[in-house]
Amino acid sequence: MGKAGVMRKVTVRMQGSKNGSGCLQRLFEEGKSLSALDACIETVKKEIGEPEFRHRVVIGLPAAMFRQRDWGELNGKTLCFLYREDQVAATRWYVDRVLESFRNANYKNLDLAGFYWVGRGYCL
Repeated sequence: MGKAGVMRKVTVRMQGSKNGSGCLQRLFEEGKSLSALDACIETVKKEIGEPEFRHRVVIGLPAAMFRQRDWGELNGKTLCFLYREDQVAATRWYVDRVLESFRNANYKNLDLAGFYWVGRGYCL
């Protein structure tokens, strides 16, 4: 976290959206979520000066809800969360997309500190 660093948790849910892409679009949409946070920090920097740290964010991992059957397709296979391997595949896909999108966004003030398992009561 750093000396004066403050962690912000941005959570999203995969449940009910086809293959989680809606969550990702919203998370990385220009002017929303992470983009808005980065812009807000940039604005405040003009008033208070450059901080000694970059702001770290933790992205919530949507729970692959057991029995969810409408997640969508991945690599030509329809995923059904009755099966553990499908839950793991969807979660890996989501993490990979977040990492890629965060890297491509080139935020001036944000670092991806990690992921938080939103469904901490669930085990894959």
